[in-house]
Amino acid sequence: MHDREILDSGVGLTGSTGRFQKGESAVTTEPAKTFARMFRGYEPAAVDAYIEKLITKQQLLLDEVESLRARLKESGDEAAALRIEVAILTDEVAVLTDTSPSPHAMQHRMAKMLRRAIFEVSEMHAEARAEAEALIASAEADAEAEAAKAQTAVGGDSRAAKSPRRRV
Repeated sequence: MHDREILDSGVGLTGSTGRFQKGESAVTTEPAKTFARMFRGYEPAAVDAYIEKLITKQQLLLDEVESLRARLKESGDEAAALRIEVAILTDEVAVLTDTSPSPHAMQHRMAKMLRRAIFEVSEMHAEARAEAEALIASAEADAEAEAAKAQTAVGGDSRAAKSPRRRV
């Protein structure tokens, strides 16, 4: 008997016409099959037909699993391609937003430039403050060194030691 004919016969299928449609899940539970008793056991033709039907159903299920695996791989490949396309489109939108003549886009660009300018000014301010503090510390150290040198040169003159330090 041909595979499809065995399944189409409907032997042993519950709640089904026995026909599988494309895309329809072939998973059904098999009811307990009863066979007619004969003198020394069951009727061999009925048992053989049932086993052949189960083997055919198993092969159809294995084919469906393979088909689903192939579809899953195709879907994964398609999803990866779509992710790449989304990334490209996102980049294009960013470029268009940065170059658009619309008032909203111009406002966005101006706000972005202003934020960057404020950031750079604050960095420059911090660097200038650090440089000024370093120069002041250096000048104070030089002044103290000069004062100590002058004091030793004068020979311990009390006026030189008591003179106020000028801050640079």
